[in-house]
Amino acid sequence: VASDLQPAVLDPSLNPLVPVLRSNFWLTIHVLTITLSYGAFALATALAHFLVFRSIQRRALPSQDDSLVHHLYRCLQIGVLLLATGVILGGVWANYSWGRFWDWDPKETWALIALLAYVILLHGRIGGWWGGYGLAVGSIACFLTILMAWYGVNFVLGKGLHSYGFGNGGQLYVGAFALLELIVLAFAPARRPKSS
Repeated sequence: VASDLQPAVLDPSLNPLVPVLRSNFWLTIHVLTITLSYGAFALATALAHFLVFRSIQRRALPSQDDSLVHHLYRCLQIGVLLLATGVILGGVWANYSWGRFWDWDPKETWALIALLAYVILLHGRIGGWWGGYGLAVGSIACFLTILMAWYGVNFVLGKGLHSYGFGNGGQLYVGAFALLELIVLAFAPARRPKSS
């Protein structure tokens, strides 16, 4: 109650929402779908880290990890389905709002790059190019494309139609996370188990 009585502290540079962002069904569904896909990929990445670190400790993926690999694969499938749906819904919204389905905006482009990376990862698993360990390492690598699509476009590039979310916070933390992931990816293959 006391906080309601306090004056609102707002950034003086805040501007009203542009008309295209106000109360739009397609925008809401698009954003929710994309956000859910990012959540599925984050869960897949957490499972992948668990599998990679367990594998490094044991030098092989034990058979009991087959269940975790199955859940990782399922998270990736759900994420790809949601991301593909979100990209298509974003195109429908863009066509409704601006009269064009695709404009190669940095956000659109990175969403497509992320989608293609995950599709290649899933097809590689189906095609037998890699086993459970490769799927886990690939999931970690692919999550960097999600990181760029979500954070990098808005907070690093700050260009294009999606730049309304531009800001300047946390680059050091996100950069450190990405660097740590690259280190994991660099050392994980050296510790690759013989069985997968």
